[in-house]
Amino acid sequence: MYCIINKKYICINCKEPFPVTDTEMLLLDNDLSRLVRICIIPPRAPSLFRRICNFSLAWVKHIIKGNPRCSQRQVRRRLAVCHSCELYSDGYCHHKSCGCSISDRDTYFSKLWWRDQHCPINKW
Repeated sequence: MYCIINKKYICINCKEPFPVTDTEMLLLDNDLSRLVRICIIPPRAPSLFRRICNFSLAWVKHIIKGNPRCSQRQVRRRLAVCHSCELYSDGYCHHKSCGCSISDRDTYFSKLWWRDQHCPINKW
């Protein structure tokens, strides 16, 4: 998705300013549609209900498979991938089929520790 720039040179979607000089605008014939940049709208998290459903389904599958766990090294690798992902924000995965908390704490509720779980966009 691309930014849509208003007359104040601010994207109407992500609210980020678009730095442009008067000289550059003259070169573009004052055509704001020629200013192009990928929009940085933060991802929207799934609803709490959807996150609970997603987690519950994953939990049942995890228990059926015998509760396989990852090593600390694997968790650190997964965590680094999540932190660099475009769907990561505010400590959560914002993919529609996930929405889970991303933490390296060794808790039963962190899917990073569950060896049978995978990233919803196959990054790990």
